[in-house]
Amino acid sequence: EAIPDSVMDEVVSYLRSTGRTIDDVEMEQEIIPGNNRTDIEYWLKSKTKYEGEPPDKELIDKICKDGKITTPVIIDTDEEYTVEGRHRLFAALKCKIDVPVVAIFSKEESEELFEKWSDKERKKRKSKCDNPKGFTMKQFCKNQRTKSKKGQRKN
Repeated sequence: EAIPDSVMDEVVSYLRSTGRTIDDVEMEQEIIPGNNRTDIEYWLKSKTKYEGEPPDKELIDKICKDGKITTPVIIDTDEEYTVEGRHRLFAALKCKIDVPVVAIFSKEESEELFEKWSDKERKKRKSKCDNPKGFTMKQFCKNQRTKSKKGQRKN
């Protein structure tokens, strides 16, 4: 499913504010299940730490009443920061609604990190990919499965 234009506009604007472009990152769409309180709370905390709780309780109640979230939350996994979607995350937590996310992660960061790890560390991390727990670990494992040689793309 394609990322909506309005979300892409937000992503591009955010990347520009951090000195990056769309060519510097990869993006993936995922769903965080509404019953996964740990991941929802983690990404919500990264947003409320800077901006506080969302002021519009009526919007949260409306999302809960609708029973579904259609516009993805935008998260930057490198910075561990929720770019956009504070009200949606609150509603997902409050009403146990699945929340779609667009995860942004750096192409360079994942390659450099992989190269720095020792063989032992790499094996330990990969073994956790047999049964990954949580959204962030699933992102890491998915990134490992789609790794390719420099200049090639698998996905």
